[in-house]
Amino acid sequence: MKLRSSGALVTLLVLSTIATAQFPDMFYYKFDEPSGTMTANLASPGVGSMQAPINGGLALGGTGQFGGGLTLSGGAGTTDFVDTGWVTALGSGSWTMSMMLDISQVAAVNPFGYFFGDSSATSFRCFTNGAAGLGNVIIRGPLLDNIIPGGANQAGPQVIAWVHDAAAGVTKGYLNGVLTTTVNQTAPNITGTANLKVAAYATSGGLPAGGFMDEFRMYGYALTDAEILQTWNVSLLDNNILNLAQSGPGIGDLAVSLTSLSSTAAEGFTFLSTNTVLPEGAGPFFGLVPVGITWDILSYPYFPGNPFHFLTSDPPPFFPQSAFIAPPGTMSALTGQSMDFVCVMLNALGGYDSKSNVARITFQ
Repeated sequence: MKLRSSGALVTLLVLSTIATAQFPDMFYYKFDEPSGTMTANLASPGVGSMQAPINGGLALGGTGQFGGGLTLSGGAGTTDFVDTGWVTALGSGSWTMSMMLDISQVAAVNPFGYFFGDSSATSFRCFTNGAAGLGNVIIRGPLLDNIIPGGANQAGPQVIAWVHDAAAGVTKGYLNGVLTTTVNQTAPNITGTANLKVAAYATSGGLPAGGFMDEFRMYGYALTDAEILQTWNVSLLDNNILNLAQSGPGIGDLAVSLTSLSSTAAEGFTFLSTNTVLPEGAGPFFGLVPVGITWDILSYPYFPGNPFHFLTSDPPPFFPQSAFIAPPGTMSALTGQSMDFVCVMLNALGGYDSKSNVARITFQ
């Protein structure tokens, strides 16, 4: 199998726009750490703290939508909250928020609780039940209320999302990928002076013990109905984990590994760029800022072991089933040079399948 370079450039440009648009650029908490008091913000490029403190009785190691999740406590918002490290600054622009809530194991019937907010941003907040109505969730503050019916259904986990489209002047609510409510808005300004809290609001109590939260995502733009539907039940970072490593300064080697391959990927390209001016993963082409060599890789021929153009069916010791190893001295001429790498995977029909994280390395 070989992707033809004629036409492939246009195809990949379109696909890169789709792939980048579906990945959070502000917050992405997966809460997959088995324990501890910090969780990674995996968004690209991300805002706030890249390692967010988990305070009070909140705990990692719970059951999430994919892997682990955040175990809720019902504690006061002054003590039990995830500190994003980001002063709320959505302004009057577009945004998207999405998360999984599971209160099926909470003892109380129709429990009330906040699950994110910032009182300094004109009381911007979200909560279950109460003014939302039994079994529902609501977002309110400097915008007209938007209620998602069934968002707090205790029959099982629910994935809720809100999209504010500033250009269209609407805020939409989604339950499990399906549009449920649309509210006209007149340019709400969501700006605060304090950090946004997750799993809490101001001093008020969060959702009770026995509940879980997972897949907290925030985008600085409006996802479309189709993008919400495509991503609500998909983990965005479980597949295609790219890692680059060197043994140490002056050795000039390189090990490239690609693990947790997408089960539907058949073929792949490893693109690179020497332009690292933007934060890691923030470029327009699958997270890269493309340069000449980025496009040149489209013409690289496939052969077993070629890390730049490969088949996932190639057996060990070939890449990607085994790491690609450049021996000592191979990379010495690149000492001090920084590069970004990303793997883009195609399915058996040659269509876009998935991509890896962007991995940045400065050669030693």
